[in-house]
Amino acid sequence: VRDLGRVAARPRAVPARVPVTVGGRNRWVTLTEDRFAQLVYSSASAAVGAVPSEVPAVGRLPRALRGAARGDDRELVALMGKIMSGDLAAYEGMDMGIAATVSCNDYPRPWPVEASLAERRHRFERAVRQAGSGEFGAFSPLGFARAQADAGDYCLRWPAKGTGRPYVSTGRFPDVPVLVLNGDLDGVTAEANGRKAAAQFPQGVFVPVPNVGHVAEFEPSGCVAGLVTAFLRDGRTGDTSCLAAIPPVKVLG
Repeated sequence: VRDLGRVAARPRAVPARVPVTVGGRNRWVTLTEDRFAQLVYSSASAAVGAVPSEVPAVGRLPRALRGAARGDDRELVALMGKIMSGDLAAYEGMDMGIAATVSCNDYPRPWPVEASLAERRHRFERAVRQAGSGEFGAFSPLGFARAQADAGDYCLRWPAKGTGRPYVSTGRFPDVPVLVLNGDLDGVTAEANGRKAAAQFPQGVFVPVPNVGHVAEFEPSGCVAGLVTAFLRDGRTGDTSCLAAIPPVKVLG
């Protein structure tokens, strides 16, 4: 974590240039603090545990950060380029309009939907200024806010005329069996948020899945898929002892 703090301060001051490959073509991407934050907390945790025999990106980070904190950026730059190449390739086929309609209608924002673009920007910047300097770990409030792939200032320009209205929860949820799964290494939807989601339902069941990241069902042993199947069939997860056999993530020393 200390290494991350030292390294994150660099792109905050002077953004770096990182080579990436997308669709067989080489290009350069500017690595700002917000992009670095997004890669570290979100992208690096995607599909962790899906291939237990491999070292995932999150398992490569500690050594790469240690080297970069001591002046050798080569491994970290290569890792960031690899992660970004994968992200860019994945986003090429995504419908970002659909993503925006969900994020910009359903997620909380620090500005009213009818506000002008100038007012939205003012409210966002004010919220960032009011955030505590140590609230986001190694990252600055602005760097981490802009790192959010579906929040932060993502919705400043959408919807353009304030036609959308965020969904406001009534706080009353149906009394039905609900299963919430969360990988304990998921940096996108954190375990704490999964617990909150399950707690909203009278019959909510929360199951933390060890040694996996975003989308626990990517775990290949069949353990998580079996728990989901049992819950759909019987309304109960049944025996969860198979979770203890999910192997730890490989980490480079």
